[in-house]
Amino acid sequence: MHNVQRNFLHADIITFPNEFTKNVIMRDYNLENLFTGKVAFVGYPRNSIFFNTQKAEEIATKFELKSYKTYAYMPTWRGRSNKGIEITKYIKEIKPILRKIDGMLNDDEVIFVNFHPIMTGKIEFDEFSHIRPFPNNVDTYEFLNALDVLITDYSSVFFDFSITKKPIILFEYDLDKYLEDRGVYFDIKKLPFIHTKDINELLSAMKMAINKDSSYTNTEYEKEFLKYDSPQNSKNVLNLLLDNVDAQKLNILSYDKNTTKKWRVINTNRPEADINDIKIISENAGDSDIIVFKRTKFKEAMSQFLYDNYKDKNFIFTENTRVMTYCEFILKRFSNKIQKNINEREMKRCLPNLKISEIIEKDIFYPGAGGGLLKMADFAEVGVDFKVINDAIEVEISEEFEVKKILIMSKNRILFDKEAAEKNRIVVKKEDLKEFISLNVSKPSYFMLCAYMLDKNTNECKIFRLKVKDRLKTHEDYKILGSLKSIELDIFDEASENKFLQNAKDGICATPYVSTSGDVSFYISYPKNILVGVKKAFVEKF
Repeated sequence: MHNVQRNFLHADIITFPNEFTKNVIMRDYNLENLFTGKVAFVGYPRNSIFFNTQKAEEIATKFELKSYKTYAYMPTWRGRSNKGIEITKYIKEIKPILRKIDGMLNDDEVIFVNFHPIMTGKIEFDEFSHIRPFPNNVDTYEFLNALDVLITDYSSVFFDFSITKKPIILFEYDLDKYLEDRGVYFDIKKLPFIHTKDINELLSAMKMAINKDSSYTNTEYEKEFLKYDSPQNSKNVLNLLLDNVDAQKLNILSYDKNTTKKWRVINTNRPEADINDIKIISENAGDSDIIVFKRTKFKEAMSQFLYDNYKDKNFIFTENTRVMTYCEFILKRFSNKIQKNINEREMKRCLPNLKISEIIEKDIFYPGAGGGLLKMADFAEVGVDFKVINDAIEVEISEEFEVKKILIMSKNRILFDKEAAEKNRIVVKKEDLKEFISLNVSKPSYFMLCAYMLDKNTNECKIFRLKVKDRLKTHEDYKILGSLKSIELDIFDEASENKFLQNAKDGICATPYVSTSGDVSFYISYPKNILVGVKKAFVEKF
């Protein structure tokens, strides 16, 4: 998808032969909101040949076709890849079919076969009497135009050949399997061609088709798929390129509206992603967000998951590399400004003419990573073991979880995140929080210490509030929080103070907080987190 999508986004004009093709391409390559050029409805120049009956006569004479009933067999490629194992499998499948057809044809019948380019040279045609490859000294479509009947299956070549109004046979011997593996864009059974399921049906259809006119003239198919095709296809496209007056007669749509909207780019900034990453990023991206995925290790299953579940989101695929000068390559590690300039330039290259208001660089994207407000559903709580040693707080995490990020947040907004050095242990030192301290956040003065973690039981990532696993009841219990200096209470009245002291006997919950100066404290509360009349209750700096 990457290369094709990029080429479309860079284009000034995209031509489509019909509205159906336009809708499919714009949707599948995520162009509807991101493309800023023009769409022109005009037949493909390559198809002009199918209006040229004189050229068809010349080719038929040159290749001595007039004394034969001629068929073209042009099947689509069925494999999921072009690896050798797929090719070998297809050869074993198609050779028996060709042998049987060859043995049942008359001497005045010949089939010219044109496989997918990756099959070039893979099948020897010497063993066949009535089956030959397409000649390599003539253009494929010029030669196809001179033949009598097209036999194909699910290949889009039937759209092009149908311009000739000659018979078309669809050989659908593996339709159910193909639909399961690859799928099609519409119900192929509704196409007004001859449908065959096996070799016997195919041979009968070949005998019938050669002696009858096509069955799709003046049909809904012709109106939907062929209405922009004409002998002037090439001239129309040339007029478009030269911006001639004649081009104004064409049906043209402008996508200038996409240039007026302000976009936020979410750059995942990691070469490898997983299903959970896609889910988190996509569910938290808004209508004005463009998600940038790295192409290199974006596996097929992940692409399918993204398309099946989030095709309404705006996303592009890019390479890991960035275009930069040699000096930028050397200095980017030492200068955030240079790195920012490189990223901004890359986004302008990948998303030309769009207004990019903000670029968010995240190696791991989580709810609220872009500065948005969090919902209660984004949170969970987990009891953990804490230790405070000198100026550091250490948190031991159960093996059921895997730490992705350490977060500092205010109410329902993330202010700062930090890479987790270990999967099951969080260590926060004051010296690690210099960037957070430099934010100069004035209110409030204390912020919750949380973790973005993978819950291995559910295989989902969430933001977890960290709490001391066991309630604190005695002075000895408090020692796990460090060398306790005091408990600072800001209580409205004496009754509230008495209530606090009374409830403290049943155990107090402790939650780690970080101050604007980078000091770690523990917020203490009664069970159920209720502090009636208490404005602030902290275990002070250790």
